[in-house]
Amino acid sequence: MKMILKIALLMLFGANMLYSDILLLTELETDPVSASMRNTMTAKSPSIHSMQQNPASMSLLKDRVFALTYTKGFDDSYNTSVKINYGLDSLSSIYGLLIHESFGEFEKIDGATYSASESVIGIGYSRNMYKDIQSGLTVKYLFSDIEDYSGSAIVADLNFYKKLFEDKIGISAGFYNFGFQMEKFGDDTEDLPTTFKIGISNQLDKAPIEIIAQYTRFLNQEVNEYTLGAEFIPNDMLSIRAGYNFCYDDFEIGTGDKKELFSGVAAGLGINYDKFDFDFAYKVDGYLDDQFWLGVVYSLDTGESWIPNFDKDTDDGDNSGNSKRRKRR
Repeated sequence: MKMILKIALLMLFGANMLYSDILLLTELETDPVSASMRNTMTAKSPSIHSMQQNPASMSLLKDRVFALTYTKGFDDSYNTSVKINYGLDSLSSIYGLLIHESFGEFEKIDGATYSASESVIGIGYSRNMYKDIQSGLTVKYLFSDIEDYSGSAIVADLNFYKKLFEDKIGISAGFYNFGFQMEKFGDDTEDLPTTFKIGISNQLDKAPIEIIAQYTRFLNQEVNEYTLGAEFIPNDMLSIRAGYNFCYDDFEIGTGDKKELFSGVAAGLGINYDKFDFDFAYKVDGYLDDQFWLGVVYSLDTGESWIPNFDKDTDDGDNSGNSKRRKRR
């Protein structure tokens, strides 16, 4: 039964896919940071991994940053991604991403094999618009194929992000994956995974912990998603993360008494050394195999963090806990 469920879910185009629609790779967790927080990234403090869910925050990430991640899914499926951010000036950044997911090979009744995969190529621009309201626009080309069939689309993401109360509170909202399908799967026109997302984050006063809550509405599928994430940074070298997805009723496959859930808890950690971040994540997917993420981030600059520094003495003499001298990508 377990193998049948795996094959069925892969045939729906994705190890984590929620619906039968194609081109959903942009809504999946494609790096260890987002995976460990169950994709609760819309209002998270800026990092290179916020690019997909909070592109507006890239203007606050002054570093020239390069990120490479690898995900091992169940059976022979895997995901790789490359993300780059380049700060143009104190107000703006450009960035790009390349994501590829292979769902492995499948065998037909006659013994012949075929493969399935999805890819995303995107480029974007982020800028401080007005009174520290950040905006971000990403244009993406999506491509999906299985056996001799393929589909493609051009979509865009647009969101806005604002930090309040000495950077303790972050709010973000936007529309994602709105666009049009270019190439159909045969004669079928699939709904794009267009979503509306809103999130809020809170940096605790007495501890280096950021808590993020997020609501996602899949507009075409008429499904709601509620997630919660947290990140604990005890020092400059270590980050501990966790996330939870509350939408068990919507994240399932099967019928009747045979429905199997594949959402829930995830956890991970990051290790920062000099200009490198090494990130790991482990996600429990109910009846399906648990999944493991591994990623490396390299920064060409020293950069500044948007996670408050809780050291009593800071380099700039600010003892309020708001100094941003920590290196975080």
